[in-house]
Order: sequence, then structure tokens, then C-alpha cells
Amino acid sequence: MDDFERIESAKPITMMTPEPDGGFYKDADAEALIRKFGYADKNNKPDRLNFGGRHVAGVRCLPTGLTMRLLRALAAGALYYDPGIKLEHASTEKPRFKKRSQFRVASKNIAALYETVETVGV
Repeated sequence: MDDFERIESAKPITMMTPEPDGGFYKDADAEALIRKFGYADKNNKPDRLNFGGRHVAGVRCLPTGLTMRLLRALAAGALYYDPGIKLEHASTEKPRFKKRSQFRVASKNIAALYETVETVGV
């Protein structure tokens, strides 16, 4: 972030970038997850599957069809899961995938995450 004066209009802030440690993602693998819940690339990139979209607690994500049901802190909707997982060359013997799982918050919702929030000059 380059401009703290304009934080209200900034893009979502990434709070952490974890990899799931349970469920289908862990039991199978990222490739199997994309093949089961992913979708064809929205920009028509050939032979590519994606798994992404804003996953808010209790709300079905249309691109993946999944509903996130964990972490009470997410239930307020201020914090959301925003995966960006893709599988390129999906039909070949050597598909290549990229994993990126992020929890993000819009700058206007920062106060929902902390007891006290203050703006300081740097």
C-alpha cells in the first residue's frame, strides 16, 4: 500500500495467506479440488481451470458452489476468504497449478476486526 491517506478507497487488505489443513483440499490435493469445484477460466484462457471468488461465511459462492461454514469471526461478513487457485494445462499429463488462499478485509471494515483502531502519521 503506497498511500495511507487514501486507505478508504484502497483495494481489499490481505490479512493472511494460509493453506487449508483439513477437508477435501487436504485429503485429496489442490488439483483434485480444482477438478471437482473449479470452473473454466472466465477470460477463455484455453485448458485452464480456476477456483476463486469471494467466499463469505454462510453465503453460497456462485463460481464454486461452496458455502464456508467456519470461524465465527467471518460470520459478521467483514472478513472473507478469497482463493485464487488455478490449474493450467489441465488436460495434459503435466498440469501446473498455483495455490493462493487469502483472507481479506475491505479497509472500511478494519474496525470490525479490532477493539481499537486509530490513524497515525508516519
